[in-house]
Amino acid sequence: LLGVGAETRVLDVGCGVGRWADALAPLCAAYLGLDFSESLLEVARGRTHEAWANRVRFQHKAMQEMVGASPADFSVAPPFSCCLLSGILVYLNDQDVAASLDALTGFLASSCTVYIREPVGTQERLTLNGHYSEDLNARYSAIYRTVPDYQAFLTASLVPAGFRIREEGFLLPPDLANRQ
Repeated sequence: LLGVGAETRVLDVGCGVGRWADALAPLCAAYLGLDFSESLLEVARGRTHEAWANRVRFQHKAMQEMVGASPADFSVAPPFSCCLLSGILVYLNDQDVAASLDALTGFLASSCTVYIREPVGTQERLTLNGHYSEDLNARYSAIYRTVPDYQAFLTASLVPAGFRIREEGFLLPPDLANRQ
């Protein structure tokens, strides 16, 4: 679905420990993983295989920093032909999602494939602020938006820039969802 090949330039926003780099770096021309957490980036850098280290870069940058950024602000020069947003938008407020998606379009090739995978509120929007998670043993904040919420963001930002929704749906069937 991503269409990654020898000429693909990948931008992975919110790359974390670089799991997408493991799968895509052997296939693509260049991979840039961005994350706001320097400690996650250090893990990602340590996982990079020597065989493709020359085409993989990890950079400290939050998604919100797309706003006002220029091509010179990236360690791999845009435009990117594949962009991954996986589990990042849930941590941004609505204004930052809208502004960041608008800014992001300026760094993507006209034929770019944008992959968005986010946890969603299945019945309604759920906003957690300082919620304690036993799994994380920590407090966190997140906004679990509904599918129509995300469709509205895309209609306001990516669609006017020439992008279209090619495929959408739930990754897992509802009976496999691990949280209610």
